[in-house]
Amino acid sequence: MSSGKILILRALLSLVHHIKRAPRVTAWITSLMVAAPLAGSSCLGGDLRVATYNLRHFGVEPKDMNRLVRIFERLDADVVAVQEIRRTDRLEQLARELSGSRRSYRAVSSLCAGHREMHVGFLYDAKKVTLKETREFRELLPEEGSCSEGDRPGFLGIFQVGGDQLHALVVHLKSGGSEEDFRQRRQQIERLNRLTGLLRAQGAQRLVVLGDMNTTGYLDNTQGERDLLGTVARNHGLVVATDGLRCTEYYRKNHHDAHPSLLDHALVSRAALVPFSTEVHEHCAKLRCAPQPVDSMPPSYTDISDHCPVTFRMTR
Repeated sequence: MSSGKILILRALLSLVHHIKRAPRVTAWITSLMVAAPLAGSSCLGGDLRVATYNLRHFGVEPKDMNRLVRIFERLDADVVAVQEIRRTDRLEQLARELSGSRRSYRAVSSLCAGHREMHVGFLYDAKKVTLKETREFRELLPEEGSCSEGDRPGFLGIFQVGGDQLHALVVHLKSGGSEEDFRQRRQQIERLNRLTGLLRAQGAQRLVVLGDMNTTGYLDNTQGERDLLGTVARNHGLVVATDGLRCTEYYRKNHHDAHPSLLDHALVSRAALVPFSTEVHEHCAKLRCAPQPVDSMPPSYTDISDHCPVTFRMTR
């Protein structure tokens, strides 16, 4: 069976799955219709696998590092955007532990970390991509913002992938569900909209904006958060690749229960996203985004992060 037929079959199977679970079926069908002409020209073996993963206070919080290495091996990603990096030297150490005969990971992190001292960055396989340049946008502002007293920065990695370039902007927006949290996040999304437009104007054709956007109101569109991200995507020729997911994180609703939330996103150039390739992994996949008693949560939650890694594929 050809790779194009395999892609179409995967898309149809995924569509059936999402019809059962997603409230936005029309969007998925529309996405399939738009993406279908691309399927025949995509090659699964040549796709670039990209991921985002919030590692929860990485470098200062105890981690089961052997388990984390196994998680990354299962993800098998070429480029991973990471958030909540408290010690950048520990991220470099993780890159070395992940490298071997098959993969050769490198780490790069933002210099700024905001007032909560959380860097963002990338792990990338130097055998698959070449990091050409990085740019840092303090508080998501093209002009100078605060490095250590304000919001976390946007961090752009420009990767050479064969004859093309990939512009990847990793972000970590304001957390929380209060009115003030929503207000600050709206402001950040507005900044993100302007910054994405700037990157497009500067020639970023294959573009992905990804990371922990902390959209606590995404699933039910509280405060219009789902609409806001959708508007950013439409303004700049992107699609919200994570729109069909039901969760990417579990939060403690009380002392006893963990509830799912959709916080992590990827906005991807429409022509470059492989249809229906987006997946969520680890405890989110295992629990199928159903509520769970805290004391029975899997080790990927207790020993690594409340967030789950998300992967998707881009054509090369």
